[in-house]
Amino acid sequence: MPTIFLDTNVFIDAGYFRAAGAQAFLRTCKFAGFDLAVPEVVLDEVRGNFKKSLYSALVSLTKAERQVSRLVTRESDEISLDEETERFDENLEELLQDVGVAVLPYPAITTRELVLGGYSDRKPFKETGEGFKDFLIWKSIVEGIDPADGPHVFVSSNTSDFAQEKTKDTFVIHSELVSDLPDGVLLLGFTGRQSLLENHVLPRLDGWKPWSESKVDLDIEYFAERVIGKELPYKTMYGLEGLPFSNEVTIRFMGTQKAWS
Repeated sequence: MPTIFLDTNVFIDAGYFRAAGAQAFLRTCKFAGFDLAVPEVVLDEVRGNFKKSLYSALVSLTKAERQVSRLVTRESDEISLDEETERFDENLEELLQDVGVAVLPYPAITTRELVLGGYSDRKPFKETGEGFKDFLIWKSIVEGIDPADGPHVFVSSNTSDFAQEKTKDTFVIHSELVSDLPDGVLLLGFTGRQSLLENHVLPRLDGWKPWSESKVDLDIEYFAERVIGKELPYKTMYGLEGLPFSNEVTIRFMGTQKAWS
């Protein structure tokens, strides 16, 4: 199955996939027949950026609360940086497992390769020698990509380090990076979630039926609860109400008895 690889900026731009609307992107890609994969180094960057951003926001909040307390009397609801960071980590892990996003391990490279790469003047390193995290992300994709499937997709707004040329919605992987890929592998570049959905994912859902690719021995109870009860509501967020139902559908689950109308 073709795979969509996600860069760090995709998570940040999506508000760390905390909202249901952002999570709908992941589920819609799965509906369309794509696998999803994210390098482990990306997840470490995501966790680090979340904690850093939350810390900065809490500092600003504390300053604002002090200003407000000079004017009015209020009770302060303290937010714990460590607790919220831990909760975020747990929710992120749960989301990846629930949607079925594969985590690509760190690539098998040496620290010497990282040092020499900084002086190589080769993508994705910058002229200053920076870019080792982008290098790790790229090598994770190279080691994790399946030559038998495709075309695969890399979603990243970091076109300055990964692209040969670009448009508003897409980019061509730089030739210096393409040479790292197995022979015959095609990797398309998209600059964001919306461009990917509109140009590559949603067209595959034309005429989609939830049972069309199901196995003959499908567990109908699991199908009803998972596909219809849980995942279908996400489809309506992207205007897919007619696939295969209309907006008139309401779904209710009561205990072990399931009913829909």
